[in-house]
Amino acid sequence: DGSLLATAGGDGRVVLWDMATAAPRHIFQGHSDWVLCVVFSPDGRSLASGGHDMTARLWDVASGKPGWVLDGHQGAVTAL
Repeated sequence: DGSLLATAGGDGRVVLWDMATAAPRHIFQGHSDWVLCVVFSPDGRSLASGGHDMTARLWDVASGKPGWVLDGHQGAVTAL
């Protein structure tokens, strides 16, 4: 709905921003290297991230809690 923005970077974190206040709503930590891509689920309830650490991770947008870690890749996850 445009109220949130997800950013990712070289610190291994994904930051979920509240666009009304420009303040972080959640900071997701779990990747051990660069986070290369992020995408919201179609219903906006989950966020997926992929990284140079060869994992894709799922996050709960409302609670900020981590979900599944998908670690079957042989290289960096560059698209979701």
